[in-house]
Amino acid sequence: LVGAMPTSRRLIHHNWAGGSISPFFAADGSHHEFATPTATVDAILRAIHPCPGDLIVDLGCGDGRFVLRAAEAWDGVRALGVDIDAGLLERARSGAHMRGLSSRTTFEQRDLREV
Repeated sequence: LVGAMPTSRRLIHHNWAGGSISPFFAADGSHHEFATPTATVDAILRAIHPCPGDLIVDLGCGDGRFVLRAAEAWDGVRALGVDIDAGLLERARSGAHMRGLSSRTTFEQRDLREV
């Protein structure tokens, strides 16, 4: 959800997604992944309390758990997940389909270092 792109091309990425696998790119371009606790995503969802028509964006969405939970929690909310990993995005799209959320969720493959 929060990303910063300093001019050194080092992406400092802090993603609060509930259990999602999120990328971290070091200054040398190496790619690392980490997961975030589910309790953290629940706290964020309570804090932001989106309104119908709002768009929630999760940068480094991993398998899309935050996006899916947000779309499930509030009717009329749309959610976008962006990640570099095609395999994780396929899992996210599959999860959206299985939960009937495909019409309110979108997952895009992008390298955040190039956005």
